[in-house]
Amino acid sequence: MSTHCTSNSVEFQPFFSRKVTARFDGGRLTCDASALLLREVEHKINFFERLAECFTDYRNEAKIEHTTEQLLRQRIVGIALGDDDLDDHERWRLDSLLPLLCGQSDLSSEKRKRSRDQGVALGGASTLNRMELGKPDRVPSDRHRKIVADSTRMDRLLVDLLMESYDSAPEEIWWGCRETPVCKKKLQRRCQSPRVEAVNSMSPADGMCNFRIRHASHGPNPVR
Repeated sequence: MSTHCTSNSVEFQPFFSRKVTARFDGGRLTCDASALLLREVEHKINFFERLAECFTDYRNEAKIEHTTEQLLRQRIVGIALGDDDLDDHERWRLDSLLPLLCGQSDLSSEKRKRSRDQGVALGGASTLNRMELGKPDRVPSDRHRKIVADSTRMDRLLVDLLMESYDSAPEEIWWGCRETPVCKKKLQRRCQSPRVEAVNSMSPADGMCNFRIRHASHGPNPVR
């Protein structure tokens, strides 16, 4: 049996001198409006567009509905708002705000190709999962996982963003981590940006591995 609303509003018991009213004319609503602040911050550094350049998309362009940048926006904004599980996006993709944050021009998703997808503007958990599991060596034979990340380019982007956060590039920055082969390899790889260069590393008694990074504009490495 269908439900029919006979009133446009419902009055509840007042809160001291304030009226408490429920209305049904809100239209498309969201409970995560604070995410608009993330959008403003991201626009200043153009983060998602730059991050998308670290990926190679081997999908058929004629069949793409969600670009790599849009998928990255959806995944990362969801994590920032506390929904780090892929299954959360089955609910998230119905939210009114997330399509806007992801750069989706068709917020109502009425123009999607398949009728079953109309009304749902964003990709589902399976689409995001395929993006995360893409491997360069599997692209030729993998039917679904066609988006591949370049981890070296992403590491360089992190370094570039760090250097750009300063008004003027610092002469040097010290980074520290536990001295393990994996940690040293990852941190050394992040120093391969053309904007910075690794000077030396030390192994103090406390088991920490320190990397001193000099900006490339400050001349050759000092002799130590």
